[in-house]
Amino acid sequence: MLLRRIKFAIKLFEKLFGKYKIQIVALAFLGFLGGLMESASISLLIPVFSMALGKDPLDIGTLSQVVKNFFAFLIYLRPQFFTHFIRNTLGNINYDMVWLLALIPLLFFAKSALMVWFSYIGTSIGTKFEFETRSRLYRKALLAHWPYLLKQKIGHLENTLMYDIRMSAKLMGGMISFILDISSLFVYIIVAVSISYQITLITLSVGIVIFVVAQFFMQRTRHYVKRQTVFNKDIAHHINEHISGIKTIKAAGVERKVALVGGNFFQYLRDFTIRQSLLKHIISSLSSPLSILFIVIVFAISYKSPDFNLTIFIATIYIIQRIFIHINTAQKSLHDMNDFGPHFVSVGDLETNVDKNLESDSGEKGFVFKDRLEFRDVKFSYPGKEPVLDGISFAVKKGELVGVVGSSGSGKTTLVDLFMRFFYPQSGEIILDGVNINEIKLAQWRKNIGYMPQDTFLLNDTISNNIRFYDDSLSEEDIKRSAEIANAVKFIEKLSSGFETIIGEHGVLLSGGQKQRIALARTLARKPHILILDEATSSLDNESEALIQEAIENLKGQTTVIVIAHRVSTIMNADRLIALEGGKIKETGTPEELLKKKDSYFYRVNLL
Repeated sequence: MLLRRIKFAIKLFEKLFGKYKIQIVALAFLGFLGGLMESASISLLIPVFSMALGKDPLDIGTLSQVVKNFFAFLIYLRPQFFTHFIRNTLGNINYDMVWLLALIPLLFFAKSALMVWFSYIGTSIGTKFEFETRSRLYRKALLAHWPYLLKQKIGHLENTLMYDIRMSAKLMGGMISFILDISSLFVYIIVAVSISYQITLITLSVGIVIFVVAQFFMQRTRHYVKRQTVFNKDIAHHINEHISGIKTIKAAGVERKVALVGGNFFQYLRDFTIRQSLLKHIISSLSSPLSILFIVIVFAISYKSPDFNLTIFIATIYIIQRIFIHINTAQKSLHDMNDFGPHFVSVGDLETNVDKNLESDSGEKGFVFKDRLEFRDVKFSYPGKEPVLDGISFAVKKGELVGVVGSSGSGKTTLVDLFMRFFYPQSGEIILDGVNINEIKLAQWRKNIGYMPQDTFLLNDTISNNIRFYDDSLSEEDIKRSAEIANAVKFIEKLSSGFETIIGEHGVLLSGGQKQRIALARTLARKPHILILDEATSSLDNESEALIQEAIENLKGQTTVIVIAHRVSTIMNADRLIALEGGKIKETGTPEELLKKKDSYFYRVNLL
C-alpha cells in the first residue's frame, strides 16, 4: 500500500513538476551552499574566541583534524594588504583574529545573497507552474468532448483552476523550503560532528524521535485536508448553482433555507480547519521548549568533563539550535506539503480526466457544400437508455429552410447535437455532398455551421464584442451588417452607447427578444453555410418572435436553415417539415400538405 502510494506520488510529481527538475536541483545546491556558509561563519567563532583568550586555535584537542585544517587554510588566505591596513588602523593586534572576525559578516552577507537568489528562483518556479498549469488545464477543459463536460458540476472546474492549482504551487513552495532545510541540516550535521560527534548524535536521536511522533499527526491532518478539499468544491458548486438561479430562489421565498444549507457547509469547513490547525501546531509548538531543555541538559553533562571548552560549547550549542530549527522548519514544510497534497492530487486527476476525454478529430477534408446534407439511418442512445434516435433518414437541400417538430423527448435536440458533432451516431452516418461529416476537419465544420441554442449565452461585455465573440477577423461593418440581418440595429441604436453598450451578466440589461437577436447576429456574422436554430424562439413574445422569423425568412435561398421548434408559427414558412416522435420520423412534407391531413401530427399541434 505504502509502495503504491509512493509510486503514485512520484508519477504525479513527474507529470506536474517534472519540467522544473533542473531548477529544483539548482535550489538544492544553493541551499547546501548557503548552509555551508552560515555554519562556516559560526565555526569561525571558535578560533576567534581562542585567540582572544590567548590560545592557539589549532591546538584544541576536541576538534577534528578537518576543522583544524579548515581554520589553518582560512588563516593562510589572509592577504598582505589586509595586514598593512589593520596595522595602520589599529596598530599591533592579532591580525589572524581580526581577519577571521572580518570573514564572519562577509560569509553571512554572501549567504543572504544566496538566499535572495534562492527565493527568486523558488518564486519564479512557483508562479510559472501556476500560470502554465492553469492555462494548460483551462485550454484542455475547453477542448474536452461534450459528454464529459455534461457531467461536470458548476464551480468544480473553477475551484480546481483557481484554488487547487494555487495550493499545488504552495506545495512546490513547501518542497523548496524542505530542500533548503535538508541541505542546511546536512551541512550543520557535518560541521557539528566535526566539532563534537557525541552531542551531534544525541541531537539527531532526539530529532528523529520528534519526526517519527509527528507522522501520526500528519496522517490525521491529511485526512482532514482531503475532506476539506471535497467541501471546497461542494461549496463552490452550491454558491455558483444558487447564485445563477437567484431569481427563482427569491421568487420562491427560500433565500433563508438556501442560506442555511450553505451555512452547514461553512460550519463543516470551519470544524475541519480548526482540527487541522490544532494538529499541525502541536509538534511545532513543542519544538522550542524541547530544544532549550536539551541544551540545558547537554551543558550540565558537558560542564563536568575535563575537556570542556566554553568556546567550542557555545559554537556547538548554536549549531545544535540551528539543527533543531531546521528539523522544525523541515517538519513544518512536510506538514504544508501534506496539507497541499490533496489539492495536488486534485489537479493531477483533472488533467488525467481531461486528457482521457479530449475531443478527437479524425477529419482531414475541407468543408464543401454544394448540394445536400443527409442523415442516413442514424441511431443514437445515451448510455443505459432506450434509443433517442432510431433509424433517422432525411435530406436537406442547399438553401432550404427545414423545420423539425416534435414533443419533448422526441430527439430534436439530440439530432442537433449529432449534427454539431457533440455526439456521434452509434450507427448510420451524416453525409455532406457524399462525404461523411466525420471526415471533415472539426474546426472547418463548426466554422461553417451557425448554431443558436435556446439558452442564449452572452458575455458581460459590449454588444459589439458579443457579436464578434473572439473572432478578430470581423470588422465593425461585419458586425453592423449581421445586426441588421438579425433585426437588431433599431434597438441597439436606441441604447445610450449603441454597439458599445455593456449588457450585464448574461445580458441581464436586455429583454429576451433583444438577447436572441444579438445571439442571431453573432451567429450570422460568421456567414455560416448552414444555420441551426434549436428552440431559439420558444420563450419569446409574439413581437420578438416575428422579428426573428423575419430575419430567418430573409435567409431563405442564401443559407441552409434547420429550425427546431415547438411553436407551429415559427416554421409555417418552412420549405419542408419533419415531425419526430419516439426517436423516429413520424411524417414529412410542406406545412400546407401536412395541414390538409387531419390525422397528421402537425395538424394536431396546429390546433392547440
